[in-house]
Amino acid sequence: MSTQVIYRVHGICNLIYYKFEQIYYPPKTVKEAILKGDATKKQVQDTIKNKYPNVVFKNEDESDAFAVGLTYFIKTGKLQWEKTIAVKEKKPRKSKATKQ
Repeated sequence: MSTQVIYRVHGICNLIYYKFEQIYYPPKTVKEAILKGDATKKQVQDTIKNKYPNVVFKNEDESDAFAVGLTYFIKTGKLQWEKTIAVKEKKPRKSKATKQ
């Protein structure tokens, strides 16, 4: 049900703003512009928070919207962006049981 409502709102927005260019960025494009294509949402959010420490997100939707806006500015050359080196989160190793 909620997907249908989103499609309706999307259609209304397209109708209202038909005179303006509408740009869509798939998630991988947003991640690639900010960090790397296979980055997680958390890694993208952390990267944004490192660059803009005063920005506070109440939820993932806000950080996603900020990331899309940031991608627009990066892609159009309105903002110079240097990607930081992403450090992979290390998973704890399972210790092998010692034989006695």
